[in-house]
Amino acid sequence: SNCKAIQSAVRSDARLEDLSPQNFKWEELSELRWILYSALKPIGIMWKEALILALASSQKSMDDCVNQYIEMISFVEDNLLLGTILRDKDKPRPLLNGSQIQSALGGQIDGRGFKRVVQSVEEWQIRNVWRDLDRIDDDERGRAEAQLVNFLVGAFPEYVDASQSLER
Repeated sequence: SNCKAIQSAVRSDARLEDLSPQNFKWEELSELRWILYSALKPIGIMWKEALILALASSQKSMDDCVNQYIEMISFVEDNLLLGTILRDKDKPRPLLNGSQIQSALGGQIDGRGFKRVVQSVEEWQIRNVWRDLDRIDDDERGRAEAQLVNFLVGAFPEYVDASQSLER
């Protein structure tokens, strides 16, 4: 589970200082951002404390634990820009609200289907929108919303109203 994911990261001998964004392709960095978000978000604001406990139980020396803690915090917060998202339970704020999702797809979506769509929106947003929505201008937000709508239409064709897809 999430605790195991943290312990796995702790046991890794890879040095996070070598994992700068410049050393990754976009897809790899996006995937890594989603994996770490998925593992750490359920822990909530206590993720740093969980990391300390995992490091303390890792059988590594105190110096190695401190260095790895600093590297991991820096990587998650500074390189992957997940610090605010993991600190604030109201983040990430959804790029599209429920009405906008319904309007974009145009079809009828039942409760279970809508939950799948919302989960996909969250994943797409974590992978593709790295800046806080409060800090982007209207043009950038509009481009991101359009990309997200295109993704949703492609990912959930079963919910796209046939008459609406002809208009696109």
